[in-house]
Amino acid sequence: MTASHDQESSLIDRYFDGRITDEELVELNRLLIEDECFADQFVAATELDALLELCLVEGVDAAEEFLMAAAFDAIDMPLAPEPMTVQKVIPNRPKQQQDRFHFAIVSVVAAFSLCMTLLILTPAFIDKMWPERPVVETPVRVGATVAKLEGIRWSQGQNPLQVGQELAYGTKIQSDSGTIGLVFERGATIMLSGAVDFDILTDNSGWLSTGELAAVVPPSATGFIVQVHQLEIIDLGTQFSIRANDKDDVQVQVLEGEVVTSFLAGNGERTEQRKLTAGDAQKYDIRKREVVDVTFNASPFLALPVKRGKRIAYVTKKGTVGNQRYPGPLGHDFTVEKPIVISRLGVFDSEADGLKRTITASIWSRDVRNTPEDTSDDTGIAKLVEITFTPQEPGELVESNRFKALEKAVRLPIGDYTVMAHGYGIGEPNGNMSGEVAVDGFRGRKLTDGGPGILRFVGNGRFIREKVLDVDRDLNKFPFHIHPGTQVKPDVFSAGTFEYFPVE
Repeated sequence: MTASHDQESSLIDRYFDGRITDEELVELNRLLIEDECFADQFVAATELDALLELCLVEGVDAAEEFLMAAAFDAIDMPLAPEPMTVQKVIPNRPKQQQDRFHFAIVSVVAAFSLCMTLLILTPAFIDKMWPERPVVETPVRVGATVAKLEGIRWSQGQNPLQVGQELAYGTKIQSDSGTIGLVFERGATIMLSGAVDFDILTDNSGWLSTGELAAVVPPSATGFIVQVHQLEIIDLGTQFSIRANDKDDVQVQVLEGEVVTSFLAGNGERTEQRKLTAGDAQKYDIRKREVVDVTFNASPFLALPVKRGKRIAYVTKKGTVGNQRYPGPLGHDFTVEKPIVISRLGVFDSEADGLKRTITASIWSRDVRNTPEDTSDDTGIAKLVEITFTPQEPGELVESNRFKALEKAVRLPIGDYTVMAHGYGIGEPNGNMSGEVAVDGFRGRKLTDGGPGILRFVGNGRFIREKVLDVDRDLNKFPFHIHPGTQVKPDVFSAGTFEYFPVE
């Protein structure tokens, strides 16, 4: 329902006397953007407030000069002026031609009448009424603090920010590239990436026009709001991301927890509310009011601070020498007990001296066929991600494993999976812990890190027996044979691995 004239006037009064609340400030922003008449009223109040301050502080002469200049500006004003800008609260907003012309005339007449009334007041009378009128400075309300700047190229006209700098309500941030980290006063942390146009509205809300935003919101900041044009996203304690390209291309996805999205009507009423939970990803066309599901992409969350840090699932210590020239697929089974994000895949590098062959690593989802304790009958469901390592581009060395970042990070919900690698052979052997070689060469050289109840390593390793292996045909198949032996070794091979972090 549209606010009444009295309510609008009260909102403006509370703004100028410093009593406006955060919720009222958000409503003020909305009215300034969507209601031309209200915006005119606000600007008129701003000019009258400035005029009163000028009269009472600088004297009547200064006020007369101001009025004369305003009158000449109004007379000389062209019928097609440049768009007006309300700098204090919202981004630039164009005005209608005749509205501005009439508004300027009415404002000058009203201000002139006010100043003529003040002219009859003698200095003695003013001194009697306001003997020691102090100059009151409006305190700056801090909305957020700059926590990170990386690879930034600022947009033209943007004053460069500094790490540790406090940013007031209404601060606009524009960059052409790079990453900007902000911590809001209520505790929400956001990362802005790419070509960004973002406004800090309050200590727990912001306006994203373009760019990519990833947020982690603690309980103290539950209710954190991001508005993208006429789409509102309200956090319910979570990690979520937004990518805004245009009004017809806004993507929202949730890594952890829940958010509520709403289209905003012209009067600010929320419509078509939707609740998104962990793993959901949707694309919004704000103009058409259309929503479609899209593929989840965990990459925006990699820039967020992670409390427990990144972990490597399977590690072979540096300098370990491979002992098997098996060319087929080698797999390790694992169960995700708390959702994770995989940021990099890795492969074993015998002797940590560079790869001599092309090795491919992948992650598969796995069907346990109602026998979770027996992996021998498991089958592969789908290959989720794959990456290739070459002698020319082997990746980063960590211990005796090479790692490459995924183009799109992969989120794994609770479930059963397998990490695989293939391509080993002459010149680049894989590792195998079985038999005498395990005693001589691999004792104490293998580690697994499943974190506190995050991953559980199961099974005894899987492969395809060489007598039935067809290298040209079977390299991209899910390996169906389980490594023999009564002792369970879920990391029996040195082959594929991955880097991950838990979803907080």
